[in-house]
Amino acid sequence: MVEERLSIQSKIVATVGPACDSQDQLAALMDAGVDVFRLNLTHGDPEHHLSVARTIRALEQAKARAVGILADLPGPKIRLGDLVQSPIYCQVGDRFAIVEGREPQDVHEVTVSWPGLTELLNVGDPVLLADGTVGWRVVERRPGRAECVVEKPGEIRSRSGVHVPGVSRGLQALTDEDLHLLDHLKAIDVDFVGLSYAATPEDVLNLRQALSDRHIPARIVTKIERKAAVDNLQGLLEVSDALMIARGDLGVEVDIARMAVLQKEILRAARDHRLPVITATQMLESMRTSPLPTRAEATDVANAVLDGTDALMLSGETAVGKHPVLVVQTMRRIVAEAEALLRRDQALLSGVRPTGRARPIESLASAAASIGEALQASYLVVTTKTGYSAFVLAKERCFQPTLALTDDERTWRMLTLCWGARPVLVPEFRSSYDTIRYVEQYAERYAQPLRTGDRIVVLGSTHWTSTRHDMVVVHEVH
Repeated sequence: MVEERLSIQSKIVATVGPACDSQDQLAALMDAGVDVFRLNLTHGDPEHHLSVARTIRALEQAKARAVGILADLPGPKIRLGDLVQSPIYCQVGDRFAIVEGREPQDVHEVTVSWPGLTELLNVGDPVLLADGTVGWRVVERRPGRAECVVEKPGEIRSRSGVHVPGVSRGLQALTDEDLHLLDHLKAIDVDFVGLSYAATPEDVLNLRQALSDRHIPARIVTKIERKAAVDNLQGLLEVSDALMIARGDLGVEVDIARMAVLQKEILRAARDHRLPVITATQMLESMRTSPLPTRAEATDVANAVLDGTDALMLSGETAVGKHPVLVVQTMRRIVAEAEALLRRDQALLSGVRPTGRARPIESLASAAASIGEALQASYLVVTTKTGYSAFVLAKERCFQPTLALTDDERTWRMLTLCWGARPVLVPEFRSSYDTIRYVEQYAERYAQPLRTGDRIVVLGSTHWTSTRHDMVVVHEVH
């Protein structure tokens, strides 16, 4: 039997925060099944993030297991400043004022991160806070001050997001604050950088250039959270390394009734481009305080898996919740049930596999997956330098135990976002024989030794062997 970490194929991303930033908690989260840790650069300072990243790297070495680090840039999101007290519960009918030029003097005054916003607001404009869970309406405006009344009750915190529909269209995705934070990221040694509020391919290319200028070899996760990003999705797919469906802000920008359909459409488009996708926001939100999720949340997680997501992200549930380890364990249980259904139901499985195979490696990946399933292979192995072959194979949704072998340490960590694959850092192999011999040794050491008649299917890329060929090799143990 293969080791327990291979028991689910989908990857789990957990946001680090005060509830889980100690070494013991981070270790417990890794043991529970976290594959990628997200550093939310909107909160905290670079020195704290650096300390957390060093702890993660030390745990990675101690546990001999790859773990990815995703640094999520704040972007141009309008946010509340520091509140007089945090959190504040907004009751229907309460009045709050957005003020500029000074700090708030009581709990009913707030500041925002966009100077001049009060001049752009008009009486009657909606102001949405905390991912749209709280709603205000502007009822009076004068210089440097906009009075609002609460129409939709809920809790706000310092640095909560603010949406003013129609006002923020001109915001640039990569801000001066983002560029300043990038200067610190090389020391943090991140694997992925999240680009917030991307709208056009140029936004992604600007970040890629900024990373190159700073010699940061991280992959770009483009966050789909603006209507403009949905409108330009095909262009964003061409220039991104991965996507994140950031449903909190996206659900404010578009009609909430469209969210489920949009999620499916984005996942399908990314599937055909062989890009990994993270589904995020409020996956198990009630578990911030409750030891159990709601039925709707459990269904949401399962449906994301059935729709073809590669990874699921926990935000406040792990960052500030009461049960960070339990929430990961619960998510794994839900994912395992959904994947079991996906494995049994060929109609569902066919629905999440890509259509069209224009490149040789895409056709070979499809063949390797089919052969692995038909032969009930003990292992499906992909050898990769850049990770691309592994991500192509992942989209075929083969449930055979899969090893992604690479001799590049950065690719090893980047593969933590690869559905179904266990990243393994190895020496460079010059032949398929070397690869097969390594897999046999791996099975004996970490899982169950292979027996006579067991099969191994190897997908090799042009970068890997001396023959410089894409290839599929089937090996039967003797």
